Amino acid sequence: MGAGDIIRLPYVYRVPLCRPFWSGRTYAALARCIGAGRVVYGPDIARLEARLAAFLGTPAAIACNSGRAALELALRATGVDAGDEVVVPTFCCASIIPPILAVGAVPVLADVGAGLTLTPETVEAALSSRTRAVVVAHLFGNPAPIEAIEALCRARGLVVVDDAAQALGAEVEGRRLGTFGDAGIVSFGNGKVCFGTGGGVLVSRERAVLEQARAVRFAPPAFASTLTRAAGVTVWRRWRRWSLPLQVALRRMLPAEAATAYAGRSMANLDATVASSLLDTLDANLAARRARVDEYRALLGDEVSWGLVPHAAGSACLTQVVSFHGGEHAALAVVKTLRDHGYEVDRSYRPLHLQSAYERHARGALPNAARAWPSLVELPCEPTVRMEDVRRIAEAVRAAAGT
Repeated sequence: MGAGDIIRLPYVYRVPLCRPFWSGRTYAALARCIGAGRVVYGPDIARLEARLAAFLGTPAAIACNSGRAALELALRATGVDAGDEVVVPTFCCASIIPPILAVGAVPVLADVGAGLTLTPETVEAALSSRTRAVVVAHLFGNPAPIEAIEALCRARGLVVVDDAAQALGAEVEGRRLGTFGDAGIVSFGNGKVCFGTGGGVLVSRERAVLEQARAVRFAPPAFASTLTRAAGVTVWRRWRRWSLPLQVALRRMLPAEAATAYAGRSMANLDATVASSLLDTLDANLAARRARVDEYRALLGDEVSWGLVPHAAGSACLTQVVSFHGGEHAALAVVKTLRDHGYEVDRSYRPLHLQSAYERHARGALPNAARAWPSLVELPCEPTVRMEDVRRIAEAVRAAAGT
């Protein structure tokens, strides 16, 4: 069997989807943490909080076990209460909803603009007399117009939460995302710029918000679940190229497990250890992602058959989104072609208001997101993707689109 034949085997990809960017220092940090018995408690939590506060330019940072927990903490610390409405983008990961429900508030889905993020216009269309807060998510690492949205909300006395879960290291006019508004969050969870073993962090420039956040008492993480999650990320994500066939086989053999609702907890020392190691390589991580976006732009540009969703200056370039003018049929054809070539790419988010579990939270049709999503495909920008593979991906996109 030749080297090229292996990619044709089921579920084995030359470039697997969303592989974490870990160095030897990450594995060494994991081993030291486990060997020292500092899985749940240890000094690395405070060290991570101090490093992030210095990096982001905030008085302090408060670590939690997930980005969802950090968002819940942000809402509680800014006074969002039962019955309040919280505006969020419909084009977003569904994990944005549970923290809002956890504080007894009501999610309200808003449409997005051409950049697939909230805009002042889409936010304003979703406001009501019961609106208390707006969560501005920077999808794909790409900055939303946070300054204009913040100005709109300030004029109406609304809380702004700067959700930089997908945009650690991104900035607007030299100011890091996550530090706008009343509170912000960053994440080290699944598929993020710094994809670790889990964890989210609340930050704020407002000392009063930080004091309120510290008054919220989350339970400590569990030892067993912390180790299990770390092992799962290592085996199923970091080594995904080789573990995916086994994962698929197990999924077919074993009964599906019920989804587990998240619980807000403090961060485990092991997660903080891994996150700190990823901060060490953040500059290289961002530079590599931006270089890959530049290469896609040079190789694909905007054609008759597709358009690249542009990354603004300062973007963290989590992924490169392509919109195919042929709609869903064209997008599906591109995904199939790329997977046949050994690249595990995928389509993008299905808007929340088009999912039965969340459709009641929308005000109106939200036409921009509904129109855009069927034609979208996300191309990988991880540093683990070689530039040679970026060029091959671009060639496969052109072949699939018939140009």
